Order: sequence, then C-alpha cells, then structure tokens
Amino acid sequence: MAAKFPREGGSSSQQPTPDLQELLKNLVLKDEELDDVILPREEFVSLRESARWMAVVKVHMTKHFGNQPFFQKMDVAWGFARKWSIRPVEENLFILQVSCLGDWNRAMLEGPWIFRQQGVMLEPYDGIADPKSVVLNRIHEWVQVRGIPPLFRKDGIVRDMAARIGEVLNVDLYALGASGTSFVRVRVKLDVNKPLTRVVGLHPEGSERMTFQVLYEKLPKFCEVCRVFGHGDLECGEGVHDESSKQYGSWMTSPMED
Repeated sequence: MAAKFPREGGSSSQQPTPDLQELLKNLVLKDEELDDVILPREEFVSLRESARWMAVVKVHMTKHFGNQPFFQKMDVAWGFARKWSIRPVEENLFILQVSCLGDWNRAMLEGPWIFRQQGVMLEPYDGIADPKSVVLNRIHEWVQVRGIPPLFRKDGIVRDMAARIGEVLNVDLYALGASGTSFVRVRVKLDVNKPLTRVVGLHPEGSERMTFQVLYEKLPKFCEVCRVFGHGDLECGEGVHDESSKQYGSWMTSPMED
C-alpha cells in the first residue's frame, strides 16, 4: 500500500533552539503562561490509542541522503499491506506509523532493513517522548552457529552462547540449508556500535573447549579493520591497511540457502 510522503523542506539558517528546561530555571512565568490547557482523561486515552504501531527510524550513516529516495526504497522493502505514513523529525530521524499488527510485525521483526548498504534502525515510540531521546543502536539479524553437536543443541545452551552475539529473540535448533546441512539459527538484535562476534565457545567441565563459527545471513556494510558497522575498510582512517590487520571479512556472511 502506497504511503503519503511529506515534501522535503529547504535549508534553514535559524539558530539552534535553546533547551527549554534550562530556560525555565531563570524565567518568571506570567499567569497566562501558567494557565494550562486541561486535557480530559477520555481524550488523552483516545490520543494514546491513536499512537499505536509508531516507531522512530534512523539510518546508521553519517552521510547526507534525501528523504524521498529513502521513503521510496523502504516503501518497496517493507511492502506494507495497509496504509502507512512516515515523516521527518530532523535530518536522518523519522516517525513511522502503520495501520495493522501484521505490518507492525514486519517492520519490527523481519529485518535487517538496509538502505544504501547501511542498517535501518527502528524502535517503538509512544508519541509523547522527544523522538530524539529514543536510543537507536540495534538491528535485527539472523545468524547461523555452525558445528554444534546434537548433544548440545538445547535451547538453554544455545541461548547462552548466542547471548555473546546479541540480544536473543528466537532459536531454531535444526535449521536446514539447501544442501541438507543442519545448523543452529538464531534471531538476535545486534548493537551497531559493537564489534561483530565471529565465534562462540562451549567448555563442558572436564572436557575440551569447543569453538563454533558464527555466520551472518544479511549484514549492512561493516569495516574489516575496526569491526563495526557504518563504513568499509577503505573509509577507515586513511583507508590504507595491511591485509593481516583485517580480522573480519566476507567469510562471516552466509545466505540461508547454505
């Protein structure tokens, strides 16, 4: 379903708005300024209900991009079934609202969403808080943990190991690739500011430590040198790096089709 996209405004030369709370410490308010509008409880409840299925959205990138290309790209990627809207708060910060639970689950649970090779981050929003105060630093990701023996493919054990990768959402103990290979598949939330995890380990007491490779099915752009999202190795520092310094690489990714 097509969305209504707001037009992009022109550039502004206005001075930054001072912090209101800091101003209030020194202002003596007049009677008119203390005469609050009273919002009836019923109307407040109704307004809260209208804020269902709202999220704050941000792309994990520092480069400027136009709103319209972003809206159009995500319109295709999300493919929502019902009416939806997105509007800018400031540069690279948006409020998204959808109209049904199915579209909400798709936006919040079926990522990672990617725009120009960078991760798109979403967090629920109540319509009241300052959107700029919402912490946006995580993306959803399917990861494969290869080589775990059947004896240790237990939900609790796998969740403990996967917690070293990110916040665990779902676990599939016996996922199958196209070749018939079985592996553990885990849905996690990744912190975009932390280095990616390449292996996880298990050390049964009285036995040898085992190490299992972690493969990511769909990743935004990440640096093979400093290990975080948002840029590549050619954009890290001066972009000149010895190959031995690259501890990360494309070998960390794998499609679901194995």
